[in-house]
Amino acid sequence: MTPDQLSTAISQHERYAKRLPGGARIQFRMTNLAGIVAQRRLLHDAYFISCDLTDARFALSDFSRATFYASSLIRADMRGCKLMNADLRGSALGGARLYAANLDGADMREAQLAIASSADGNTATPRAWEAGKICETVSLREASLKKARLTNARLDGTDFGGANLTGANLDGASLRGACFDGAILSGVEFTRCRIDGASFEGALHDPDEQALAAIPDLLVALAQAEKWATSNGNSGAPVIADGTDLRVINDALQGRILAGCRMRDCIAVGVNFSGSVLVGASFDGADLRDARFDNCDLRGASFRNCKLSHASFVRADLRNLEKRNGHKLPPNFAGALAGALELTDARYDCPGLFDWIAHGSNHPEAASREGDALAG
Repeated sequence: MTPDQLSTAISQHERYAKRLPGGARIQFRMTNLAGIVAQRRLLHDAYFISCDLTDARFALSDFSRATFYASSLIRADMRGCKLMNADLRGSALGGARLYAANLDGADMREAQLAIASSADGNTATPRAWEAGKICETVSLREASLKKARLTNARLDGTDFGGANLTGANLDGASLRGACFDGAILSGVEFTRCRIDGASFEGALHDPDEQALAAIPDLLVALAQAEKWATSNGNSGAPVIADGTDLRVINDALQGRILAGCRMRDCIAVGVNFSGSVLVGASFDGADLRDARFDNCDLRGASFRNCKLSHASFVRADLRNLEKRNGHKLPPNFAGALAGALELTDARYDCPGLFDWIAHGSNHPEAASREGDALAG
């Protein structure tokens, strides 16, 4: 297939995806597409069956519900891609870069995420990991893999650092030497898995008994905080929930008036704050990965040093807070790790703030993400 033919096929698929006239769905089978460049493209529902996509450059493209069955994605650049409910069964992903990609609900059964090779660069035997050979593994750092199916997948040496694996199925997977440092492992079981040599430092599991026992006190504190906010401080008291695991009251945090609340260093992974008034709130140091702040009033809020990967701020108000003395207090995201945020229709006063949040420029991999990885 010539570059012109490929470009036409992608353009026609985007028309198909947008339900426009002249569209045609991509359906490639056993096609050599090694080195393909298709960054920031709309390719959901595309078919790539038994295709060679080695060294493909797909960063920030949308492959939701796409099929990569038995295809080679070796060394593919898929950072920031949307792969929700994608079919990756039997695919080869060794050396692929999937930083901050969204693979929620993806089917990765029997996938191979590591390529073993000998010192001379030739492909080694399947048992090369045990033989101490060089192993080219995949990076899934900060990726979202909620309810992903990874049964019987070869994941030896895979880097899941900071990834969200909530509810993922890893039954029978080979995870020797894998890194789960800082990963979210809520609802994850390692039944029949091989985990020798795997690292779990700082991994986040389900709330413990102490967190569950704090539910009544937290609900009372929320009620008092709303009284304080709506009475101009004449009754009630502001929320001070530093270091608290807020996942236990997830359903109680939507549509609340919690201006001036303090939730520093709290655990709020996946918590839904949608529709809440959080003017001047302080979340400094909190773990807010996959949290939802859609339609929230966040003027003057502070998110310093927060973990914000895959958090959603759709239609959120991120403008400056104008104080009585005329001073303007902008939202503060200094030091935050903010990969793959959803910021559709968010409001803000400082364009630089929007760019910084969207690209997560403080993250060590972010520079290349908007530089050489996305060039061309």
